[in-house]
Amino acid sequence: MSPSAIVGGEVVKGKEFQGVVAIVRGGDIICSGVVIDKRTVLTAAHCLVNQYHSGLSILTGNGVSLPSHQRYLKGQYKVLRVKFFPKLDIKPHHGITNYGDFNANDVGILTVDRNFLNIKPYKIATKVETIKESLVVGKELTIVGFGYTGEDYGYTTAERIIEYGVKRKVSVPVVSFNNHEVDARADGKDSCYVDSGAPAFIKTRTGYQVLGIVSGSDGLCGENEFPAYYSLAFDSACWIGKITGLSFEDEKFHCERSLYIDKKCSEYGARSDAKECAAETSQIIFDEY
Repeated sequence: MSPSAIVGGEVVKGKEFQGVVAIVRGGDIICSGVVIDKRTVLTAAHCLVNQYHSGLSILTGNGVSLPSHQRYLKGQYKVLRVKFFPKLDIKPHHGITNYGDFNANDVGILTVDRNFLNIKPYKIATKVETIKESLVVGKELTIVGFGYTGEDYGYTTAERIIEYGVKRKVSVPVVSFNNHEVDARADGKDSCYVDSGAPAFIKTRTGYQVLGIVSGSDGLCGENEFPAYYSLAFDSACWIGKITGLSFEDEKFHCERSLYIDKKCSEYGARSDAKECAAETSQIIFDEY
């Protein structure tokens, strides 16, 4: 039985999605990412916690089938610098302690040692009209990553073949969203382990743009019982611009929106109240635009 792709998708062929890359450590792929500038990769912050940048590299291409005892992978590009979204509370040996808070975006940036060769960077979806058209329940997102094709336990080899390391794509519908995350999933269609940091694309008239970044899930891969979280990249656009020097459409709107939500909703003591405040306030801001 041939394995499904990501979970329920298909293998990427040829030069499609060249800007989706793998993060390598110790000869193995640990996460996915997306090229947003000539030397810049956007990924999930949790992929980079407690990692030395000198031990990381970026692998381009369509990947290789893993796990394999005969392969020791090395990326073509060395990582020179790692940056975390500033609102994340990261403790040594404990990781991200405020994971899931309304203003703690699971987003990180990698800078590599030289320009990416023959790779066109992807744009982050920041145009307000595009975002409003995309953040609609039922609207499909395209996830592209190097992750597992399913849960890696509870099956014999004869029953199911699980692999990772090959670039795959899958389309999943939006289930819900708030100020900084979108939940997108379906029965048997999902991102999985090692897809962390992979892009969630929307297709626009000018091509694919990055709407979100694979963050995490409360459930098992593909079961569609609990949320599958993607960090909305536009909510970090102001910070990404400062770190990279990139400019974005409607950047001022996003900077002001994030600051306003942070100031207003940080006053709530209960985490759940703050999250509800942020979601409602964000929706009002977009509706009034």
